[in-house]
Amino acid sequence: MHELSIMTGIIRALLDEIDRLERKDGTVIECVKEVVLEIGELTFLGMEQLRFCYSVMVRENRLAGSELIIRSVPGEVRCTGCGYSGPVRYQTEFHLATPMLVCPRCEGNVEVVKGRECAIRTMRLDIRDFTSDL
Repeated sequence: MHELSIMTGIIRALLDEIDRLERKDGTVIECVKEVVLEIGELTFLGMEQLRFCYSVMVRENRLAGSELIIRSVPGEVRCTGCGYSGPVRYQTEFHLATPMLVCPRCEGNVEVVKGRECAIRTMRLDIRDFTSDL
């Protein structure tokens, strides 16, 4: 289950960023409300497995109670021969969709343009307002 190791890295990066923000200028982060990830469909990461790992791994840290939003990024290829640019073609066999990394138009070689992302896009925070303490 590589989702566990991927989510471990994501959570570590989120917690490091929270610490960095607080050290940088004395900001006090009350809580994390939301985390948005973009996951490419060509990563073959299971979205439900990622959600499960997140829910278990954040129970006792600063991300507890935050909502995880995962946006799927469709695969896109560009043909090095005919110049086609567009979605990946899939072959479906036995209820399993397998991406065909060849040009849907000319069957030539392609470069993957989108769909391999695994990125933290945003983190919504509640920050203590010091002006109300005055």
